[in-house]
Amino acid sequence: MVDLEGGGANRHWLMRSKKTSTWRVLESFGRFDTLVELKVSSVARKNDPTLPATLTARAIGYQHPDSKGRQWVLTSLIDSVSYPAKEVVAMYHECWEIELGYDEIKTHMLDRKETMRSQTVVGVRQELCGILLTYNLIRLEMEKIASEANVTPNSISFVTAMRFIRDEWSWCSVASPGRSPRSCAACASASSTSSSRLDAPRVDTHAP
Repeated sequence: MVDLEGGGANRHWLMRSKKTSTWRVLESFGRFDTLVELKVSSVARKNDPTLPATLTARAIGYQHPDSKGRQWVLTSLIDSVSYPAKEVVAMYHECWEIELGYDEIKTHMLDRKETMRSQTVVGVRQELCGILLTYNLIRLEMEKIASEANVTPNSISFVTAMRFIRDEWSWCSVASPGRSPRSCAACASASSTSSSRLDAPRVDTHAP
């Protein structure tokens, strides 16, 4: 974090605080919004003697309706006027949505087999484009399903939608082409009604 913050202009970090984290309060910006001093671990300083003994950061506490107890985030965005606490917390959860997307690709789409098979730069780029295209097509279908079901897109399970689409395309490969549109429509309907039953919606196990 020290290297990231000091490596250039306007470079900042934002992370969830561990339950075991402790700090000394230097200044209070408001309720559950403070400037704090963190001790840099001895292990980190042993590995990098140039690290300072302490690190100044901002600690923001908040409660989420889906969590128990108060959660804390730590950040280098210490200007409480330019970066209000509510906006920082909202930005943290937006960033975590990206992490959930990475997990959906790596864990569920690729089954943790992230190795590219291509031996050329062009081939690797083509594989990556194929992965991202497939992911976004699934997401697009989920958005359509959510709209028809009158629910938010993130209430639709990615895993369930992916499995329905994958199974449907497997069936389409041996079925009559004329039946594909009707079958795809049935797949979308099944996804909207079965998502909550077959697999839970996206759950943030790291946050709030």
